[in-house]
Amino acid sequence: MTQLPRLKIIVVVHLKKRSMKTSLLKTQIQIRKKVLKQKICITFSHLKKQRPLSEIVKELANFVSRNTPFSDILCTPEALVGRRIKHKFEIDGELGETKWYSGIIVHYNGTTKAYEISYDDEDEHCFFDITIDLVNGD
Repeated sequence: MTQLPRLKIIVVVHLKKRSMKTSLLKTQIQIRKKVLKQKICITFSHLKKQRPLSEIVKELANFVSRNTPFSDILCTPEALVGRRIKHKFEIDGELGETKWYSGIIVHYNGTTKAYEISYDDEDEHCFFDITIDLVNGD
């Protein structure tokens, strides 16, 4: 099976015409629907009013981010920086008790392979290599 290259959003910000920007965004959405067979529903108007292009770009960027293949994350670990996560920790190994913590990945250190994570209920940042946890669904 031929693997398609990962498509990224390409919008030339300095284009002055809304029509050109709109055309580029519509092309990106159509490629995702027809070629990549992704279910995407992004509209260019709401209640018969045009939506700002900045909103549409942000919505498309979020869609691309959520639909990044897991293999891309393993090949480019920096792709997780800025993402919110839920991370499972074992509280009591003997009882098998676990707890999920929510946080955001703020940095990746390529040398140590550790992610710096700011958990919502913690004052200090924690450092983990979470790739094994990702593979295990933890």
